[in-house]
Amino acid sequence: MAKRVRIAPTARPPRRRGRGLAIALLAAVFLVAWSGARAWLGGAREVLFVYVREENTTGLAAMPLPESEARSGFQPESGRVRLPPGQRRLPPGTKLLVLRETFVSGLLVETRAVCLRRLPGVAPGRTAAGGGAVEGALLAVDLVFSVGPEGGGSPVSVRVRAQDREMTLEPGREWRLGAVFEEGTVVVFEAGDPGFAGRLRDAFGKGRPVSALSVTLFGPWHTDRIEPGSEGEG
Repeated sequence: MAKRVRIAPTARPPRRRGRGLAIALLAAVFLVAWSGARAWLGGAREVLFVYVREENTTGLAAMPLPESEARSGFQPESGRVRLPPGQRRLPPGTKLLVLRETFVSGLLVETRAVCLRRLPGVAPGRTAAGGGAVEGALLAVDLVFSVGPEGGGSPVSVRVRAQDREMTLEPGREWRLGAVFEEGTVVVFEAGDPGFAGRLRDAFGKGRPVSALSVTLFGPWHTDRIEPGSEGEG
């Protein structure tokens, strides 16, 4: 009588283990590639965010009145940033986003988003139709952004220059500037200068264009909190 011999189950064939390892490796490569693609296409990543608010007194004469009161593109209470109409996403490679808004008598008349792919870079001020700053036009104050000095108090800092004035900003810090139109040119001064408020009042009393600007660095900003602008012309 033949004796039955029980054969113990063998281990998983080496080929099956190799197949599982290959699948895991391919999945890892896919995730890395997808993350890179999202960054390139404007997906989830971070950019430096700077908000510039200009309060202008007489610039409305150089711009058409909006049909209805516009809403600011920056909502600090929710931490959301909305790009201007017609701008659907950040350009690939954007390192610093400057949202520049101009108000006249409390009315928002212009919102612009300047996307800088490299530093230094310029967020230009609005000029008159002829290309220069003229009486009654919004003041043309260019802001130049560059990388902050090494060894500073914060690993993220940005240097801002307006004409011959310069300030290094760390996240959460604001730089306040004044600008007046005098003798055919724009003159810029800082809030810390003696007679800052008096100089603005004096120019305003004489009917000259006056601007008060605040430049605030909010630091790294996740692009998931940056919404596309509405359809229409940018």
